[in-house]
Amino acid sequence: MIEYEITNAVHQELILSYSQAGRVVPTTIDVVAASLANALGFTDIQEVHDVFKRARDMADVPTQMVLKQAMQNHRAERIPASQAITWKPSLTKSQSDYIHAWWHLRGTKMAWLTDSQAEEIVDRFESDPKNKEFKEYQHRNWTHVAADNLTKYGTVTMRTRL
Repeated sequence: MIEYEITNAVHQELILSYSQAGRVVPTTIDVVAASLANALGFTDIQEVHDVFKRARDMADVPTQMVLKQAMQNHRAERIPASQAITWKPSLTKSQSDYIHAWWHLRGTKMAWLTDSQAEEIVDRFESDPKNKEFKEYQHRNWTHVAADNLTKYGTVTMRTRL
């Protein structure tokens, strides 16, 4: 039932587009409407109206390509703003500080850390038994990357805080 309603909405929007452009509505409009509804995969009738409204700003009688672009723009604007994707968004400050200090001691120098500060942070973090798993993960998964980076690039300085 919903497919029929969407196809009918596409049909009505096409008639409106042709009429607004002062063009004759072709006799094959039913076939074109069904084809567009099938090809574009509208989710509901409101989306059909919104996409056609946007598409008519791009072309008087929108083609499938114009409708597809309008739909992409329409859907992109309606996606809720997401949080920034991070390596591990649930890091505590001490874990984050440890990672920065750990990398600092292995060749990616953090401009805001001195060697002695980094050593102190790493020693304090690694001496706490509750951080054992995190420490092992860091060493197991990142030591070879740090060594490769040092070989390839030498010592580099990270100037901004992540």
